[in-house]
Amino acid sequence: MSENMVGICEVCQKPVPRECMTYFNYKLYHPDCFVKIKDSIPPPDESTIAKQELRDQLQRELQGFKIQLAQLKNRAIRSEIIKSQSSKSSKKKPTKKKKRKSTKKKRKRTSTKRKRTSTKRKRTSTKRRKKSTRRKPIRKSRTKSKRKTRRKAVRRVSRRKKKAKRRR
Repeated sequence: MSENMVGICEVCQKPVPRECMTYFNYKLYHPDCFVKIKDSIPPPDESTIAKQELRDQLQRELQGFKIQLAQLKNRAIRSEIIKSQSSKSSKKKPTKKKKRKSTKKKRKRTSTKRKRTSTKRKRTSTKRRKKSTRRKPIRKSRTKSKRKTRRKAVRRVSRRKKKAKRRR
C-alpha cells in the first residue's frame, strides 16, 4: 500500500495515492481537497503567463547555445588534431646520421678512499635508505667468483696489516 502513496496532501496532510493525485503549482493535492482550494487560487494574469512563456523560451535558447558552444569546441579540437597530424606527415623524416666519436678523451674517475670515523652517524627517519628489491645476478662463471673471493681475502689481509701497524 505504501508503494502507491506518492506524497502528502498540502491541505489535509494525509498520504496521496498515485491513482488520484492532483499536482498544481509544484504542490500535491487530493482531488477533493483541490476542488475546495481551487476557488481561492487567483487565476493567472496575462503578465504572469507572458513572463512564464519568456522564461521558457529563454531556457530553450540557452540550452541551444550551450549545445552550439560544445559543438564548436569539438570542431576546434578536431581541426587542431588534424593540423598536427598533417604537419607531422608532411615533414621529411631525417635519415640516421653516423655518430661521431668525440675528440675529447674522458678522464677516468679515480675514487678516493674515505677515512673511517670512530663515531657512527645516526640516520634520521626521513633519510632512511630503502632496501633494494633487485635480485642478485646469476653466476656466469666460476672465474669471476674466484676473483671476488680472492679480492676479499686480499682486503682482509690488508686490513689486518693496518690494524697491526696502528697497535704498534
